[in-house]
Amino acid sequence: METHERLQKNRDYLLQQYNSNLEDILNLQDTLIQDILPSITDELELCQEAVEWAADWLCDTGTCLLFLA
Repeated sequence: METHERLQKNRDYLLQQYNSNLEDILNLQDTLIQDILPSITDELELCQEAVEWAADWLCDTGTCLLFLA
């Protein structure tokens, strides 16, 4: 039971940290997608498929929640 309680406590802590930083994460993602990705796209001459994959990857905030839920 002690292990389960520790895991629950750590899960709750991680979820709280995730939620408290979510706004900053979203702002950083927006900066990467709007300001950085276009430059990288031009510099590396990325195809549209690669750009879409990168944007999808940069938008992924839900993956962490799947593990914490």
